[in-house]
Amino acid sequence: MAAGKPAPDVYLTATRRLGVDPADAAAVEDSTNGLRAAAAAGMVVIASPNREYPPEPDALALAALVVESLDELTPDAIKFAAQRARKQRASD
Repeated sequence: MAAGKPAPDVYLTATRRLGVDPADAAAVEDSTNGLRAAAAAGMVVIASPNREYPPEPDALALAALVVESLDELTPDAIKFAAQRARKQRASD
């Protein structure tokens, strides 16, 4: 990678290798830099905050969905996050 998080390089490389548009992919992150990197890549951002080292509020605000536990990360939750992210992009 040319640059580490919060640069989007890791996510852009992964989506390119998978042949997926970043806007059609979701990233689950627990850290400030991870949330920023996923958002900078243009992905659907889902936050599962690290309780011991919570993300900065501005980074957490980049998430279309915040879950307290990965048990909450269901297909319906991901669909909701994707729909919310699309609406946010359309209003920007």
